[in-house]
Amino acid sequence: MKLNNALLTILASGVATGLASSETITADVADASARANGASGQNTNNVLFAGSYYADGPGISPIFPFLLPDLGPGAPFGTATLTLELQSLLRAPVTFNGDIIGLERIDESPNVLGEDWGSDGTLLHDDFYTPTSPLGVSTTNDFAAWLNTQYADGANAGKFVFIRVDTNIDDVRVTTGRSAYTIATADNLDLQKPTIEYETGSGDKTLAITGVKHQAENITLTWRKTGAAFYIAKFSPDMTGWVSELDDNITDERDENPDDADNLTVTFPLSDIANAPKAFFRIEEG
Repeated sequence: MKLNNALLTILASGVATGLASSETITADVADASARANGASGQNTNNVLFAGSYYADGPGISPIFPFLLPDLGPGAPFGTATLTLELQSLLRAPVTFNGDIIGLERIDESPNVLGEDWGSDGTLLHDDFYTPTSPLGVSTTNDFAAWLNTQYADGANAGKFVFIRVDTNIDDVRVTTGRSAYTIATADNLDLQKPTIEYETGSGDKTLAITGVKHQAENITLTWRKTGAAFYIAKFSPDMTGWVSELDDNITDERDENPDDADNLTVTFPLSDIANAPKAFFRIEEG
Protein backbone atom coordinates (compact mmCIF):
# COMPACT_ATOMS: atom_id res chain seq x y z
CA MET A 1 0.00 0.00 0.00
CA LYS A 2 1.67 3.22 -1.16
CA LEU A 3 -0.96 5.69 -0.03
CA ASN A 4 0.64 8.41 2.06
CA ASN A 5 -0.64 8.51 5.63
CA ALA A 6 -0.47 12.33 5.56
CA LEU A 7 -3.83 12.56 3.84
CA LEU A 8 -5.31 15.92 2.88
CA THR A 9 -8.97 16.30 3.81
CA ILE A 10 -11.15 18.62 1.75
CA LEU A 11 -14.10 20.62 3.01
CA ALA A 12 -17.25 19.22 1.52
CA SER A 13 -19.00 22.51 0.95
CA GLY A 14 -17.66 26.06 1.15
CA VAL A 15 -15.46 27.11 4.04
CA ALA A 16 -15.97 25.90 7.58
CA THR A 17 -16.82 28.72 9.99
CA GLY A 18 -15.92 26.78 13.11
CA LEU A 19 -17.72 24.74 15.71
CA ALA A 20 -20.37 26.19 17.99
CA SER A 21 -19.15 28.50 20.72
CA SER A 22 -20.86 29.62 23.90
CA GLU A 23 -21.07 33.24 25.07
CA THR A 24 -22.96 35.13 27.78
CA ILE A 25 -24.83 38.44 27.65
CA THR A 26 -25.62 40.17 30.95
CA ALA A 27 -28.66 42.42 31.15
CA ASP A 28 -27.90 46.13 31.07
CA VAL A 29 -27.97 47.90 34.44
CA ALA A 30 -30.84 50.00 33.05
CA ASP A 31 -33.15 47.07 33.78
CA ALA A 32 -36.21 48.43 35.56
CA SER A 33 -39.88 48.00 36.34
CA ALA A 34 -42.69 48.98 33.99
CA ARG A 35 -45.93 49.80 35.78
CA ALA A 36 -49.62 49.75 35.02
CA ASN A 37 -49.91 53.49 35.68
CA GLY A 38 -47.41 54.28 32.91
CA ALA A 39 -44.44 54.86 35.19
CA SER A 40 -41.11 53.07 35.18
CA GLY A 41 -38.16 52.93 37.50
CA GLN A 42 -35.54 50.79 39.19
CA ASN A 43 -35.88 49.41 42.70
CA THR A 44 -33.23 50.65 45.13
CA ASN A 45 -32.82 47.23 46.76
CA ASN A 46 -31.32 45.64 43.64
CA VAL A 47 -34.40 43.52 43.03
CA LEU A 48 -37.42 44.09 40.79
CA PHE A 49 -41.01 43.14 41.58
CA ALA A 50 -43.23 41.00 39.34
CA GLY A 51 -46.78 41.43 40.60
CA SER A 52 -47.82 44.43 42.70
CA TYR A 53 -46.58 46.51 45.58
CA TYR A 54 -48.32 48.71 48.14
CA ALA A 55 -51.92 47.88 48.91
CA ASP A 56 -53.25 49.79 45.91
CA GLY A 57 -50.85 48.45 43.30
CA PRO A 58 -50.09 49.34 40.60
CA GLY A 59 -49.27 46.16 38.72
CA ILE A 60 -45.59 45.92 37.95
CA SER A 61 -43.34 43.89 35.67
CA PRO A 62 -39.54 43.75 35.61
CA ILE A 63 -37.97 44.39 32.19
CA PHE A 64 -34.46 43.20 31.32
CA PRO A 65 -32.63 44.78 28.32
CA PHE A 66 -30.04 42.63 26.52
CA LEU A 67 -27.62 43.95 23.91
CA LEU A 68 -27.61 41.84 20.74
CA PRO A 69 -24.04 40.91 19.73
CA ASP A 70 -22.77 41.31 16.18
CA LEU A 71 -22.46 37.73 14.92
CA GLY A 72 -22.67 38.46 11.21
CA PRO A 73 -25.55 37.65 8.85
CA GLY A 74 -27.79 34.64 9.22
CA ALA A 75 -29.63 33.12 12.16
CA PRO A 76 -26.69 32.51 14.49
CA PHE A 77 -28.40 31.66 17.77
CA GLY A 78 -28.45 27.89 18.03
CA THR A 79 -29.47 27.79 21.71
CA ALA A 80 -30.29 30.51 24.22
CA THR A 81 -30.72 30.12 27.98
CA LEU A 82 -32.11 32.87 30.19
CA THR A 83 -30.99 32.80 33.83
CA LEU A 84 -32.73 34.77 36.60
CA GLU A 85 -32.52 34.61 40.37
CA LEU A 86 -35.67 34.65 42.48
CA GLN A 87 -34.74 36.49 45.68
CA SER A 88 -38.04 36.19 47.53
CA LEU A 89 -41.81 35.96 47.31
CA LEU A 90 -42.96 39.29 48.70
CA ARG A 91 -45.79 39.07 51.23
CA ALA A 92 -46.44 35.42 50.41
CA PRO A 93 -48.60 33.61 49.63
CA VAL A 94 -48.34 34.73 46.01
CA THR A 95 -51.38 33.40 44.15
CA PHE A 96 -50.42 33.93 40.50
CA ASN A 97 -47.81 32.62 38.06
CA GLY A 98 -45.08 34.54 36.23
CA ASP A 99 -44.43 34.19 32.50
CA ILE A 100 -41.41 35.16 30.40
CA ILE A 101 -42.35 37.49 27.53
CA GLY A 102 -40.06 38.71 24.73
CA LEU A 103 -41.14 42.23 23.80
CA GLU A 104 -41.46 43.31 20.19
CA ARG A 105 -39.59 46.53 20.90
CA ILE A 106 -35.98 46.80 19.71
CA ASP A 107 -34.07 49.93 20.65
CA GLU A 108 -30.62 51.50 20.57
CA SER A 109 -31.18 52.49 24.21
CA PRO A 110 -31.64 50.06 27.12
CA ASN A 111 -34.02 52.40 28.93
CA VAL A 112 -37.25 50.77 30.08
CA LEU A 113 -40.55 52.53 29.30
CA GLY A 114 -43.72 52.49 31.35
CA GLU A 115 -45.63 51.37 28.27
CA ASP A 116 -43.58 48.17 28.22
CA TRP A 117 -45.89 46.88 30.97
CA GLY A 118 -48.75 46.23 28.57
CA SER A 119 -46.94 46.07 25.23
CA ASP A 120 -47.18 43.18 22.80
CA GLY A 121 -44.71 40.37 22.96
CA THR A 122 -44.01 36.68 22.43
CA LEU A 123 -44.65 34.12 25.16
CA LEU A 124 -41.25 32.48 25.67
CA HIS A 125 -41.95 30.46 28.81
CA ASP A 126 -45.38 29.94 30.33
CA ASP A 127 -45.51 29.72 34.14
CA PHE A 128 -41.78 30.23 34.61
CA TYR A 129 -42.54 31.17 38.20
CA THR A 130 -45.26 29.62 40.33
CA PRO A 131 -46.14 30.05 44.02
CA THR A 132 -44.13 26.88 44.71
CA SER A 133 -40.98 27.99 42.84
CA PRO A 134 -37.86 27.58 44.99
CA LEU A 135 -35.75 30.63 45.71
CA GLY A 136 -32.49 30.90 43.80
CA VAL A 137 -31.41 30.55 40.19
CA SER A 138 -33.78 29.34 37.47
CA THR A 139 -33.19 28.96 33.74
CA THR A 140 -35.18 28.61 30.53
CA ASN A 141 -33.64 27.70 27.17
CA ASP A 142 -36.50 27.76 24.70
CA PHE A 143 -36.22 31.09 22.89
CA ALA A 144 -33.31 31.00 20.41
CA ALA A 145 -35.85 31.30 17.58
CA TRP A 146 -37.16 34.54 19.09
CA LEU A 147 -33.62 35.94 19.34
CA ASN A 148 -32.95 35.11 15.70
CA THR A 149 -36.15 36.92 14.71
CA GLN A 150 -35.08 39.98 16.71
CA TYR A 151 -31.56 39.77 15.25
CA ALA A 152 -33.08 40.05 11.76
CA ASP A 153 -30.11 38.64 9.84
CA GLY A 154 -27.78 41.04 11.66
CA ALA A 155 -29.79 44.22 10.98
CA ASN A 156 -30.37 44.72 14.72
CA ALA A 157 -26.89 43.81 15.95
CA GLY A 158 -25.84 46.34 18.58
CA LYS A 159 -29.42 47.11 19.61
CA PHE A 160 -31.27 46.08 22.75
CA VAL A 161 -34.03 43.49 23.06
CA PHE A 162 -36.29 43.37 26.12
CA ILE A 163 -37.51 40.45 28.23
CA ARG A 164 -40.39 40.91 30.67
CA VAL A 165 -41.47 38.80 33.62
CA ASP A 166 -45.24 39.08 33.32
CA THR A 167 -47.78 38.50 36.06
CA ASN A 168 -49.32 35.62 34.13
CA ILE A 169 -50.37 36.37 30.58
CA ASP A 170 -53.17 33.77 30.85
CA ASP A 171 -55.03 35.68 33.58
CA VAL A 172 -55.87 39.27 34.45
CA ARG A 173 -52.65 40.97 35.49
CA VAL A 174 -52.20 41.58 39.19
CA THR A 175 -52.86 45.24 40.04
CA THR A 176 -53.94 45.13 43.68
CA GLY A 177 -52.73 43.49 46.84
CA ARG A 178 -49.15 43.54 47.99
CA SER A 179 -47.57 40.39 46.60
CA ALA A 180 -44.85 39.81 44.05
CA TYR A 181 -41.90 37.73 42.93
CA THR A 182 -38.67 39.68 43.55
CA ILE A 183 -35.94 39.12 40.97
CA ALA A 184 -32.29 40.22 41.07
CA THR A 185 -31.25 43.07 38.78
CA ALA A 186 -28.13 43.43 36.65
CA ASP A 187 -26.39 45.65 39.19
CA ASN A 188 -27.05 43.34 42.14
CA LEU A 189 -23.68 42.57 43.70
CA ASP A 190 -24.73 39.54 45.73
CA LEU A 191 -27.14 37.56 43.55
CA GLN A 192 -27.11 36.04 40.07
CA LYS A 193 -27.36 38.74 37.42
CA PRO A 194 -29.93 38.25 34.63
CA THR A 195 -28.03 36.64 31.75
CA ILE A 196 -28.56 35.02 28.38
CA GLU A 197 -26.07 32.28 27.60
CA TYR A 198 -26.18 31.49 23.91
CA GLU A 199 -24.51 29.07 21.57
CA THR A 200 -23.91 30.10 18.00
CA GLY A 201 -25.41 27.78 15.43
CA SER A 202 -23.81 29.05 12.23
CA GLY A 203 -20.76 26.77 12.19
CA ASP A 204 -21.82 23.42 13.56
CA LYS A 205 -23.88 22.52 10.45
CA THR A 206 -21.18 23.32 7.90
CA LEU A 207 -20.50 20.19 5.87
CA ALA A 208 -16.85 19.31 6.40
CA ILE A 209 -14.63 16.31 7.00
CA THR A 210 -13.59 16.45 10.66
CA GLY A 211 -11.59 13.24 11.03
CA VAL A 212 -9.48 10.80 8.99
CA LYS A 213 -8.07 7.43 10.07
CA HIS A 214 -5.99 5.31 7.64
CA GLN A 215 -5.52 1.64 8.48
CA ALA A 216 -4.15 -1.03 6.10
CA GLU A 217 -6.52 -1.17 3.10
CA ASN A 218 -9.20 1.05 4.60
CA ILE A 219 -9.89 4.73 5.24
CA THR A 220 -12.29 5.94 7.94
CA LEU A 221 -13.81 9.37 7.40
CA THR A 222 -15.81 11.41 9.88
CA TRP A 223 -17.88 14.40 8.75
CA ARG A 224 -20.51 16.70 10.18
CA LYS A 225 -24.14 15.76 9.78
CA THR A 226 -26.13 18.45 7.99
CA GLY A 227 -29.52 16.76 7.76
CA ALA A 228 -29.00 15.68 4.14
CA ALA A 229 -30.95 12.62 2.95
CA PHE A 230 -27.68 10.89 2.03
CA TYR A 231 -24.02 11.63 1.33
CA ILE A 232 -21.53 10.77 -1.43
CA ALA A 233 -17.86 10.04 -0.66
CA LYS A 234 -15.43 10.88 -3.46
CA PHE A 235 -11.66 10.82 -3.96
CA SER A 236 -9.15 12.38 -6.34
CA PRO A 237 -5.42 11.87 -6.89
CA ASP A 238 -4.83 15.57 -7.62
CA MET A 239 -8.02 17.54 -6.80
CA THR A 240 -8.50 18.44 -10.48
CA GLY A 241 -11.61 16.28 -10.74
CA TRP A 242 -13.97 14.47 -8.40
CA VAL A 243 -15.51 11.87 -10.71
CA SER A 244 -14.38 8.84 -8.67
CA GLU A 245 -16.57 7.64 -5.82
CA LEU A 246 -15.79 5.60 -2.75
CA ASP A 247 -19.50 5.14 -2.18
CA ASP A 248 -22.81 6.91 -2.67
CA ASN A 249 -26.19 6.85 -0.95
CA ILE A 250 -24.50 6.90 2.47
CA THR A 251 -27.16 7.36 5.15
CA ASP A 252 -27.08 7.71 8.93
CA GLU A 253 -27.67 3.94 9.14
CA ARG A 254 -24.00 3.47 8.13
CA ASP A 255 -22.76 5.46 11.12
CA GLU A 256 -20.08 3.53 13.04
CA ASN A 257 -20.23 5.91 16.01
CA PRO A 258 -23.95 6.50 16.67
CA ASP A 259 -23.22 8.01 20.09
CA ASP A 260 -21.84 11.10 18.32
CA ALA A 261 -25.02 12.93 17.37
CA ASP A 262 -23.21 15.65 15.37
CA ASN A 263 -20.96 13.57 13.11
CA LEU A 264 -21.13 10.57 10.79
CA THR A 265 -18.29 8.01 10.71
CA VAL A 266 -17.93 5.48 7.88
CA THR A 267 -15.07 3.16 6.81
CA PHE A 268 -14.33 2.60 3.10
CA PRO A 269 -12.07 0.05 1.35
CA LEU A 270 -9.20 1.54 -0.67
CA SER A 271 -8.86 -1.21 -3.28
CA ASP A 272 -9.47 1.22 -6.16
CA ILE A 273 -6.60 3.50 -5.16
CA ALA A 274 -4.23 1.04 -3.50
CA ASN A 275 -1.28 2.09 -5.66
CA ALA A 276 -1.89 5.84 -5.58
CA PRO A 277 0.93 7.83 -3.92
CA LYS A 278 -1.57 10.36 -2.62
CA ALA A 279 -5.33 10.81 -2.40
CA PHE A 280 -7.73 13.59 -1.51
CA PHE A 281 -11.19 12.99 -0.09
CA ARG A 282 -14.44 14.86 -0.33
CA ILE A 283 -18.00 14.46 1.01
CA GLU A 284 -21.00 15.83 -0.86
CA GLU A 285 -24.66 16.07 0.10
CA GLY A 286 -27.02 13.87 -1.85
